[in-house]
Amino acid sequence: MNYLFLRAFRNWDFPKGEVEPGETALETAIRETREGTGITELLFRWGQGFKEIEPYNRGMKVARYYLAQTTADRVVFAVNPEIETSEHQIR
Repeated sequence: MNYLFLRAFRNWDFPKGEVEPGETALETAIRETREGTGITELLFRWGQGFKEIEPYNRGMKVARYYLAQTTADRVVFAVNPEIETSEHQIR
């Protein structure tokens, strides 16, 4: 079994991002995974339960994590147009 962790500067983390208008938290997780890694096939084999962490960034952010499985064997880092590079590095 493999796990996906992304390297963002000096930290290891999971795909995550802001919820867009009209989007559910689960839809955000799926979109952020696709945008950040190119992975489009996610199977929520254990249900759609999630785990939230304690608020961070002065209490302004809360990360919600889902557990999913994929058959994808390749990760493709997309370029974020705001910073003109990928948000993650290959290590």
